Amino acid sequence: METSKFEIADYLDSKEMIPKKTQASLRKGNWLIHKDGKNVIQIWTSNLSGKEKVFVNNDLVSEKRNLKKEAFHEFSDEKGVKYKVLFKTISISKGSSTCRILRNEDTIKTFSIKYVSGKMINLNQLLIFIFSFLIFIIINRIFEISALQGKIYFAVLVVLIFIARKPGKMMIEE
Repeated sequence: METSKFEIADYLDSKEMIPKKTQASLRKGNWLIHKDGKNVIQIWTSNLSGKEKVFVNNDLVSEKRNLKKEAFHEFSDEKGVKYKVLFKTISISKGSSTCRILRNEDTIKTFSIKYVSGKMINLNQLLIFIFSFLIFIIINRIFEISALQGKIYFAVLVVLIFIARKPGKMMIEE
C-alpha cells in the first residue's frame, strides 16, 4: 500500500525536521517533546494511521502502528536509564488520548491530546444558504423542477455547508 502525502514517513527521516517544541496538527500528526536532563524525548503520533515513533536526541528508538486503546514503547538511553512511553485512548469518538513518559517506572511527564471541533458555519454563511434555498424554491415554482433535482440541490447544499465550516484542530495539554 502506498503511503499518503500526509503519512509523514519521509518527513520523519530528516532529523532537521523534528520540532523543538510540542505541536499538534490533525493531518501532520502530533509532536510531544520532553527534555529530561541531557535526553530530549521526541514522540510523533499520527492522527490518521495510528503510527507512533519515539526518538531520543533525534535518534529513532521505537516505531509501531497502534490500532488499540493502549500501547507502549520501551527503550533505554546511552547510560542504561530505562524509559517507557504509554499511550492510552480515552475516547475514540471525542478524539482524546494521553501519553505518559516514565523513567525507571516513575511518571515524569503526561500529555493530554484532544480534538477540538470547529464551528459549523457563521451567520453570514447561513443567510447565504437560506437565500439560495429560497431562490431555488422560486425557480422550482416557475420551471416545475422534478423531485430528484430538488433532492440533488439539497444534497449539494448540505455538502457546501460541510465544506464551509471551520475545521477542528488537535490540542495538547502538558
